[in-house]
Amino acid sequence: MRQILSISQYQEIVRRYKKQGTAANDYLQNEVGSLVSEGRIYCFEGEANVAFSVKGGIGSRIYYYVNDWDEKIRLPDDDCVVELLYRESCGLPEKELLYLLSLGFEKNLIRDQYCAMTGNCSILAEEGKCIVDNAQLIEDIKKAAELFNRSFDNLSGCYIGEAEYGPLLAGKCILIARDAGGGFLGALHHSKNGRVSNLIHLAVAENARGMGIGKRLCSYWISANSEDAKTRFALWVQRQNERAISLYKSIGFVHNGKTTLSLIKRKNENG
Repeated sequence: MRQILSISQYQEIVRRYKKQGTAANDYLQNEVGSLVSEGRIYCFEGEANVAFSVKGGIGSRIYYYVNDWDEKIRLPDDDCVVELLYRESCGLPEKELLYLLSLGFEKNLIRDQYCAMTGNCSILAEEGKCIVDNAQLIEDIKKAAELFNRSFDNLSGCYIGEAEYGPLLAGKCILIARDAGGGFLGALHHSKNGRVSNLIHLAVAENARGMGIGKRLCSYWISANSEDAKTRFALWVQRQNERAISLYKSIGFVHNGKTTLSLIKRKNENG
């Protein structure tokens, strides 16, 4: 294993292993600069295959280029997660799945991508049972992060560690829902990728569920980020989370045909 110290080093490794017919799940291009500066990206190089490891708050996310199905990729010693992205119309890439299972990964979660445009959305007017605004204090970020981290799978999802609190606050990436007395009701974590606004986490406090807080948060997110009727929004949702899917469909989100299967491998199982 060696640490990636520059974007050019990463690009050189990719050039070496990326060939016609290569199986790859490398979606790192837009993140490499920040990952290098944060010292979080490593690689495991073989004769024909390479794996990149991105260390997170819990475990590591794995990205790969595979040219030889008989050569096993080395993996870090901590918990690992890998994603297989595919279109439902094409089906799951079985050869990649079997390869990952041979490395000791196990199937975990299936998530589907849903998308919408402002002009197709049904959103709530401002009046309602809660007040929504950008997080104002680090304490707001902490409450939101703790709610997200206990509501979602920490390895397959996007675990939020304390080091991220400051950047999330400065970037206005967290929306907070409060009652009239200032009590915390829920939160939404979002980001921007080009011209698309992405919902990353949405969670409602246990004592506030069933009150429409999730839709209020989504409505604020869409309204605050809409430039015109064609402004695009996207999110990933677990297929078994029927309540969340019902919420997103009621707003106007539809499944765009993209699906991801996450696979996990627990520490000390690398063999």
